[in-house]
Amino acid sequence: MPTTAPADAAVTPLVASPIPQWVIGKKVTAFSLTPQTVGTGGALTDGTAASLVGLWDEVDVELETETEEISAADALRHNTVILKDLWRIRMVEILSTTTGNNKLAGAWTGATNEIFKMILTRGPNTWTLYVARTGYTENVRKGRTVGIFTGAIVDAGAAGYA
Repeated sequence: MPTTAPADAAVTPLVASPIPQWVIGKKVTAFSLTPQTVGTGGALTDGTAASLVGLWDEVDVELETETEEISAADALRHNTVILKDLWRIRMVEILSTTTGNNKLAGAWTGATNEIFKMILTRGPNTWTLYVARTGYTENVRKGRTVGIFTGAIVDAGAAGYA
């Protein structure tokens, strides 16, 4: 009885991962941040896009819901209603020692634009988000320096931002 499989036999991994590769970041094909200029009437106009492909470390999207409790004063149970949702985004870039190559730092330090368009393509899915810049920090993690750009997602609306 042979102890090795023939060369043309299919190899089945011992532990098959149910998670597709694109879910864990392997298939990010586009990631950009584009400053927006708010024109008269609220129309948004694209500036020069900065590609983050090959530079990003992580992207986090967080939802915070604002609620209000509206039950009567003598009620025994809460009656909480949702007033609005606040989506936040946090983009982390591995910073370079090359001058002018740090895209998130450049977007923040310019500070002439309040709104940015972020486009992320992962696998077959593309997301386009408009964010108002809310913060930027830099820190060192295990020998690498990262820039962290945070923003709150805005509703650009059908006619623009205004």
